[in-house]
Order: sequence, then C-alpha cells, then structure tokens
Amino acid sequence: MESAATASVGVYELKTHLSSVLERVSSGETVIVTRHSTPIAYITPATAGSRAPAEAAASLRAHRPGRSLTGTSLRELIDEGRKH
Repeated sequence: MESAATASVGVYELKTHLSSVLERVSSGETVIVTRHSTPIAYITPATAGSRAPAEAAASLRAHRPGRSLTGTSLRELIDEGRKH
C-alpha cells in the first residue's frame, strides 16, 4: 500500500535518524515505522485541520459540564486511584 510519497523505516533507523525522518514528514511524506518488517505506526504531516492544544482543551472542557477538580488535591486523586 506504499505510494511514492510513503517510506518505511525501522525503529532503530528512526531513533538514529529522527531529525531527517521528521524533515521528510514536514515536507509532506508519510513514513511507516516498522519493527521486524511489521508496520507498527504511521508518521504523517500535520494538516491545516489539526487542532491547536488550546482548542483541544476547550473541546474536552465542553464534554465535562459540571465536573471540576477544584478543591481536590493531587494526593487525594492518587490515593483514590490506589483504592481501585
């Protein structure tokens, strides 16, 4: 399913040459990351439709009306998580 704009790199090669792989991706190429010749991930260029972090946070807030962490400490959350 690879096209002219798709390349395949192994995990070791990706770790060794991350900067150059990201440069290829930023120029529009999609890279398939493989482990032992098995595809495990795709690295694709960010599109104009990608959401900014602030927009993503606003979207998450919109899905949790009435819920807040105000008044709850991090320690309380950790302790509550350990109960389950």
